Amino acid sequence: MNNSETGQHESWFELSDIRPVALQTIREHLRPLRKRLERQRGWTVSDVHEARVEIRRARSALGLFQVVLGAKRVRQLEGSLREMGQVLGPIRDLDVVVERSLIWNLPRRGEAQVEFLYRVACLREELLADAERKFRARFGAGAIRAGQRLLSSDAVSGGAWRRFLESEIRTALLSLAAPLENSGIWSASQAPPAALLEQWHQRRKVCRQLRYQLEMLGSATPCSKAIEFLRGAQVRFGAVQDSAFILERVRGDLGQLMKRRLREAVLELEQRGLQKGMADAEAWWVGTGGWEQTASSIAAGLKPPQDADGSISA
Repeated sequence: MNNSETGQHESWFELSDIRPVALQTIREHLRPLRKRLERQRGWTVSDVHEARVEIRRARSALGLFQVVLGAKRVRQLEGSLREMGQVLGPIRDLDVVVERSLIWNLPRRGEAQVEFLYRVACLREELLADAERKFRARFGAGAIRAGQRLLSSDAVSGGAWRRFLESEIRTALLSLAAPLENSGIWSASQAPPAALLEQWHQRRKVCRQLRYQLEMLGSATPCSKAIEFLRGAQVRFGAVQDSAFILERVRGDLGQLMKRRLREAVLELEQRGLQKGMADAEAWWVGTGGWEQTASSIAAGLKPPQDADGSISA
């Protein structure tokens, strides 16, 4: 994303009133989703994925400027976006399963796999029909409009907004500073500890949120290397989450759509995928140019020039 797309400039923190920039930025991040809702006829795999990305980016923009906007309308808009993501979530989950099946490479289970994927496709069609009904009834383009009501009654300076932003990023940095936990190897018949998987999942969400915030700040905070690191971490944590999700679903409802031998083979493959994914993510996190260097660069990029000691730290 380049700076012209969101009206970013280097003097945000010097503005006497940040609210017009906040409104413009939120509108820019809502626009792709609004256009999609206006033209959408059917939801392909890429449509669902891209819409969920657009929803997350719009929610991140709201979070970035929530302190300077009208609280009631922000809550309404955030609630609509969150609900839209929840409607599309189960469809995207099934799409992930189908995408992952392309690398299972189980020639002896070919017929059973085709039968399973057909059943998944039928289930997706049911979920999609329900989602389209909900979208027509509740989520027209007007439901996610950013109007003047978003602006609060009093002006908020760029400096005051910066102090809020520093606090938010400090919280994210402290959250990401906690060591990664990896409590061992499991067999295909065992589920990894739920608390462990939740920690990894939350780390991915924090990385994504922080990355979106830095991207929206653009030239105001030169953190391109940090953004690339966070993007790489997000991809690797995502691979872990995909394997963990598929393992959970195959042990549960999706396993009922499979023949027993296919189910056992998939569990074994995804268990190995989970172990490899965790190893890859951990290597990325602690390797050269990893988390410690990234946290330092983010803190340095946000340090006000007049503040020699800095106002945030990792």
